[in-house]
Amino acid sequence: MAESHGTQDGDPEKFVNLAIDLVKREGCAESREIPLALPSGPDAYARVKQRLELE
Repeated sequence: MAESHGTQDGDPEKFVNLAIDLVKREGCAESREIPLALPSGPDAYARVKQRLELE
């Protein structure tokens, strides 16, 4: 696990900023319903699409 740390796809800083907006209900989350789950990362769209197609 230590070998892969820091090599993950995506932008951790961008995710943290999004999570902070959600918690504070500011920025992009202002006046919006907060989701129970937050798919993120470069593969999120494909995974969610695949899962919805199975339903």
